[in-house]
Amino acid sequence: RHNLESSKAVVRRGIKPWYEDSPALVEEVRRLIRSHFPTLLVQIEGQVVYVRGVLPILDLTTGAEIDRYLIEIELPADYPKSVPLVREKGGRIPKVIERHILPSDGTCCLFVRDEQWRHYRERTTILEFINGPVYQYFLGQSHFELTGKWLFGERGHGILGILEYYSEELGTKDLKFILAFLNYLTKKKVKGHWACFCGNGKRLRDCHFKKLAQMRQRTPRLVALESLIQIQTTLTERERMRNA
Repeated sequence: RHNLESSKAVVRRGIKPWYEDSPALVEEVRRLIRSHFPTLLVQIEGQVVYVRGVLPILDLTTGAEIDRYLIEIELPADYPKSVPLVREKGGRIPKVIERHILPSDGTCCLFVRDEQWRHYRERTTILEFINGPVYQYFLGQSHFELTGKWLFGERGHGILGILEYYSEELGTKDLKFILAFLNYLTKKKVKGHWACFCGNGKRLRDCHFKKLAQMRQRTPRLVALESLIQIQTTLTERERMRNA
């Protein structure tokens, strides 16, 4: 699942905060939060923009509040290009991977980074972000507390979630197939005369070129590279442990 660099680290490197370059954008964020989420506030602290406060969870039928969470949303230094970081600040959700929170910094795992195109794009507004993946995440947490099951299903943790995503997209659980596909996603350019990643001996242009082109538009090359390295590193470590 995705994990972005904190805005604090970017500010320490001397990069100008995004809200100074785009004052109209931060005012738009304030307006949307004020008009749709009166229990949330936009705050600038240490040159980082946060949205903080209480997020109510509502009954879809009656509109009545059935739960609430104390949250913090950190808007990254290159907002709105990158996904904001979300944290549960009330100490209610255990900081464990099994509850989709990174133990290292308490960041909520909203979705697999490779699948970001389904949940967040550069033009996604703060309102769409909160009403979409943020709200679904906390609604799912409430449902899990009551039933022990995830309302919207769940991706596996670490490389399992990545492999599940690509397995669904490619229609196969063949690890060799998936790794070859990821390897092609990491390339700056691909050529039609290359052997297709599916391994059937055909040229790429005569086989899965269309699927590869589609996924290259959806998946940033560096994200694919990080996923490929993560999978390969994990598999190598598992093999080492088996042979120890």
